[in-house]
Amino acid sequence: MAKAMPTTVLGPEATDAMLLGFGMMALMFGFLLILPAALISDHFLWELPVGVSAIGVLLLVVRHFMIKSRVKTIEKKIEEKEAKVRCRYCGSLNEQKAQKCIGCGAPMT
Repeated sequence: MAKAMPTTVLGPEATDAMLLGFGMMALMFGFLLILPAALISDHFLWELPVGVSAIGVLLLVVRHFMIKSRVKTIEKKIEEKEAKVRCRYCGSLNEQKAQKCIGCGAPMT
């Protein structure tokens, strides 16, 4: 019986690095293609560097919004965790206004 190859899921840091790398690479190639396009002055050659540069900018913008979204999610989780009080008897997280622990029923005062 043949073994199945394990699938690897990239983490958010790897995705950010890939978007940054491909975005900067596309921008660099787009800007480098502008010089030959200016020398030859062919209409098709202007479309290529502008298109490649636009793809690079798009990848960088997508990366920016992915990071921004992740930061908001992390900040929200931190706020939720800080808004709770841990029970001194069982360790359950309870609302700050709770009178009794939701885990063991002990008084929260």
